[in-house]
Amino acid sequence: MLSAEALIRMSRLESALAELDSIPPAQRSGEVWDRIGNVKLIQGDRLAARRALVEADAREPHSADILEALFELDAATGGLARAQALDRIAKASAMRPDELALALLHGRALAASGRFDEAIARFERAIELDANLIDAYVAVASLLGARGEQYALQFLEQARKERPESGAPDFVLGILREGREDLSGAVEAYERALAREPGLSIAKNNLAWSLTQSGKDLDRALALAQEARRELPLSPEIADTLGYAYLLSGDVGAALPLFLECLGRMQPGNPDLVISELHGGVRRAGRAGRGAPHPTAHRVEPAASAARRAGAVVARPPARCSRSSGRRANAASSRRCGPGIPAAGRSPSRAGGRALPGRSTRASGG
Repeated sequence: MLSAEALIRMSRLESALAELDSIPPAQRSGEVWDRIGNVKLIQGDRLAARRALVEADAREPHSADILEALFELDAATGGLARAQALDRIAKASAMRPDELALALLHGRALAASGRFDEAIARFERAIELDANLIDAYVAVASLLGARGEQYALQFLEQARKERPESGAPDFVLGILREGREDLSGAVEAYERALAREPGLSIAKNNLAWSLTQSGKDLDRALALAQEARRELPLSPEIADTLGYAYLLSGDVGAALPLFLECLGRMQPGNPDLVISELHGGVRRAGRAGRGAPHPTAHRVEPAASAARRAGAVVARPPARCSRSSGRRANAASSRRCGPGIPAAGRSPSRAGGRALPGRSTRASGG
């Protein structure tokens, strides 16, 4: 199994499949069938992938990872298949009401099915299970925000009062402020998040990014990005923020290796990084020194700004920072670092694993 995992990570899919197929069917665990389904999905054979995942589900009927993959396949089919996939998740979540991954997955599946009130209830349950789970706050704020921004603001304000030790509500408020291009409001919210949780690395990163966009206090932006980088050294988003801060400071030599690191770590074509427009940015920054922010260094629409669209909850944004346990990679999306609009789905192009819920963005130290 370990050798198959290594082969998948190296994109040697045929070899990985041969390794997995060598295990007699009667001896295959749910994890083995899950990996076979993952490889088949990457190869584009959705029918074979589903057959393997059904076998996996039969052996591990409460696995959020497997249920998520099946939901994506069946949701694409629609109709009865989607309803049955959602029912499988609901039953698993009812059997294990205290399992965080299932509560999150159930919320995403309900949201993807247009059952928003029920989805909010499941995400609120996730917050009960983990008061620092940023993904769940974003999900509720996004769904409420689709009805009117005031509802999202009321939810976050209430969450701040109920959970004074958590920086998550202010962090999500910062994302919402960014969505309205209210940089001063975003800075204030990220500052409050850090006042509550000084070790909240993703807030340091987002605060650094907001400061670079405002063109103010670039020295502090650089210091914050450096600190976040020390705490989360493998995050491409934080490397990108730090590189951009160096770029604005005129230190192209320090910026370039960080951008190249981003290029190697992020999904191809991700528009959410400065590296995507590096071809002109370095030259301009080299001439401008400590000038204004790169005029074309756009970021993906922040999660909370997408909350104004009810359908946003089914979109899968590019991968962002994730740093929790589990073997699936988290998808997150703010202008810089944070969770995305939760979705029940995954990118089949990622050989290393699937998207949520195995790993979740939490408001905690690096």
